[in-house]
Amino acid sequence: MTTSIRRLPRPVSKLIAAIAVLIVAALALGLSWLTHRPTGYSGNARVSSFISPDFASGFDVAWEATASDLGITGQIAATTTIDGVLIALALPEQADEPSQPTNKKTATSTAELVGIDASGKTPTVLWHHDLTKTSGKLFVWEDSIVVGDQTIRASDGAVTATWKEPLPTELRPSYFSHSPEPGTLVGNPYALGQKSPFVRVMWPVALTCEPAKSWDLSIPNDAEFSCQAWRKDGTVAWTYRTSGDDGRQHAPINVPAANGYVYVAHPSLDDEEPGMSAWVIDGFMNLVDGSYVRGDLPESGLIESSILPTSEGWLTVRPSTTSKFAEDYVSLSPDGHQIAQTPRVYGSLTWKAFRATTCWDPQSQVVTPTAQQAIETIHTGEVPWAAACIERTDTDVSDVKAINGQVLMVTTADGYPEPASYGRTPIVALDGSFLVAEARSDSPDGEGVKSARTMILYDAPSGVRLAALSDVGASSAIPLYDDLLVASPAHPDSWLARQRALLGTYPHPDTVLMGITPKRAG
Repeated sequence: MTTSIRRLPRPVSKLIAAIAVLIVAALALGLSWLTHRPTGYSGNARVSSFISPDFASGFDVAWEATASDLGITGQIAATTTIDGVLIALALPEQADEPSQPTNKKTATSTAELVGIDASGKTPTVLWHHDLTKTSGKLFVWEDSIVVGDQTIRASDGAVTATWKEPLPTELRPSYFSHSPEPGTLVGNPYALGQKSPFVRVMWPVALTCEPAKSWDLSIPNDAEFSCQAWRKDGTVAWTYRTSGDDGRQHAPINVPAANGYVYVAHPSLDDEEPGMSAWVIDGFMNLVDGSYVRGDLPESGLIESSILPTSEGWLTVRPSTTSKFAEDYVSLSPDGHQIAQTPRVYGSLTWKAFRATTCWDPQSQVVTPTAQQAIETIHTGEVPWAAACIERTDTDVSDVKAINGQVLMVTTADGYPEPASYGRTPIVALDGSFLVAEARSDSPDGEGVKSARTMILYDAPSGVRLAALSDVGASSAIPLYDDLLVASPAHPDSWLARQRALLGTYPHPDTVLMGITPKRAG
């Protein structure tokens, strides 16, 4: 007996095939979403500006947050951290910007500031403020942030002070400017020229300076300026006019303070562009009350490049008083009085290199050495008083060229290593074994991402690429905890990228913020 096989009608066959394709596609889509589903954050929530050596394995996504999750209506423009609280600034969506996810149902023209607790499995919004004045800079000041005419406490969002008028948001390296508009000094030279709207105030006051009188045309180099020192609560601490008894104009420079004092300087007599080249230090100012003292400075003053702050005051290098061709280290108190004088012995570090070095303790707090510690480090190259150090370049204070004394390298197109610098003040592992930095300009990483160039995980000091934030759909990031980076999503403006996002790859279409942890095993 034979059995004949009956063929199904053609329409039925097509239907079954279509159903099979849909089932396979659904399974693939479901598997993709499961594969790319964030697992949540479960780390130690240890606040740090360093990252754990565990990041050497690469990146994973702990969580993704949408505009609706954060209760905002605009785009995330920038983030910062204050005492473990994540602060996010959201700006209204701009029509001429690349498409970015927003909460379009409730979108408004108001900028927003939110405080976020990211220590749980997923982020929790602590507070939310609608902002009416957001042009320019937002000043991160101790436990608070000054936005426009308000001081907002980071922990709970409480408005602790209201200012009569906002601080000028133009940051300056000194009191002098050819502009008639007032500018602000906060003791943070690293903020100059950076694009972030968040600026950390490093002094106990913020100093605003403007010409003491109106000028019809350009402001002359010897013009007098009037300065006001503002407290965090919006009150004036003291005022200062830059005219000195010597007939010169001199005032504080935008540099880190030493025990509440900052040096006062005037432009070099042959300085054709005040504030752009040499400054001559001729005294010290107490930032608490604005009092000025000359201290034990030589009659001719000091060139700015010959002084650096210590935990006791200042350390300077000057011509020796005992030998014509030698130099001495002279340590000063915060108000400029001489404490000790030591013959200079040339060692493994140059004075210039040490001035460009910043060090931290294991808790990621900046460490300022004593004068003796600084001298010993210059002589030996050893830094027993700090956990990690970076050396910045001469041309850009945000570029780093060495970590823990090791010169950073890059491999050329010919396969040879050569010294290199890494920009945007890289995120460094505490043990100095790697860094996360903006992709170098000669790197293909970040192509197709219009909003920001991606950041790369590099081995240190070799510069070998280990991973990229773009591997998990992120572009740039800041450290919040030692095992959590907070990143901006990379939303490439292409049809293919949007389809991949719909299939479950990172970032998902509505994501505005991402939590990045070390890559899990397997």
